[in-house]
Parts: sequence; structure tokens; C-alpha cells
Amino acid sequence: MELYRNNRGELVIESLIPGGPAWHSNQFNEGDIIRSIRSDRDSTVELKYIPTKEAVDIIYSDQIRKAVFTIQKMNGEQVESYNKAVAEFNEEIKKYNETNEFTNKKRAKTIEYWNQEVEKFFERNTN
Repeated sequence: MELYRNNRGELVIESLIPGGPAWHSNQFNEGDIIRSIRSDRDSTVELKYIPTKEAVDIIYSDQIRKAVFTIQKMNGEQVESYNKAVAEFNEEIKKYNETNEFTNKKRAKTIEYWNQEVEKFFERNTN
């Protein structure tokens, strides 16, 4: 899930990772505001009052095994939802990042190949 802060300082879901647990849960939507997280240790963290990086670190923390998110839907309704299984969630993110890394490496090799082909073309045609 990708997040950003709106002009009121609220943590908003910008996009969901296709195939990830939040996406599969059908409980999160783009534009939802994440108000707080209650961990399996029964501590609740209000996300509006902490820096974005710290909020993201909490969401992706390996320390929290399960959590309940309090989210505000775009229609204003505030709901508690989605028990996060952190290990599963982090595994999905790891797979997503590995796929992007592979895609980026493949893309870089393709660009390198075509740059070489363009050089060869100009060498053949300028002599």
C-alpha cells in the first residue's frame, strides 16, 4: 500500500499493491484515511500525530503480528477493519519489490542492448 499525507496531515491510501493482503481484504480503498493502528499488544497509535516515516515503519513493522486499522472511508464512515498478519503482508511487499527489481534489471538490459545497436548503426552508416 502506498501512502501520502493530505493537506490536513492525515495518512491517506494512495494505492494498493495488486495481489497484496490489503488489496485481497476488500476492506481498504484508495482515498481511505488510516486514523490509527491497534496492535496485538493493545496499544493504539494515532497516525496523524507522528511523522510519516514513523507511521510507515509501524505499519510495516515485524514487531506487530496482528493489528486492527481504524480507517475513515471516503463517505466519512469510520470503521475498524483488517487484522493484519504482518509476516504475510511483508512477504507480499518483498515479492512486489523483487518483481520490480527483476523488471527494472530486464528493462536496463534492453536499453543497454538498444544503445549498442544504435551505436553500431551509426558506425556502419557514417563510414
